[in-house]
Amino acid sequence: MNAVTITQITPTELEILIEKAVSKTLAALEREPAPDPERWYDIKELAEYLPDKPAVPTIYGYVHRRAIPYHKNSKKLYFLKSEIDAWLRSGRQLTNTEAEAVAVNLLKRRSR
Repeated sequence: MNAVTITQITPTELEILIEKAVSKTLAALEREPAPDPERWYDIKELAEYLPDKPAVPTIYGYVHRRAIPYHKNSKKLYFLKSEIDAWLRSGRQLTNTEAEAVAVNLLKRRSR
């Protein structure tokens, strides 16, 4: 990219420059492929994908405890993106109000 020095610019010229920059950025975003939910990760790619960026030995621990969905082909581990996303969503903690409602429903069923 070439450096440009602007000493004097009219508001209209500035508006045109901003519009061009925004259009260029939006066009670049539209060209990017959508993430594939059926993408397969190996263990190193999974470590990069997970939000907390765990170490590879930590992921092996998850696999050992069967805490994470995985597939094994001979000695290599593979992880399906859609299954990992569902696993991440399943870790959502209930709010106090939601937990209270679950407890009330459980007590109602037991008292019958």
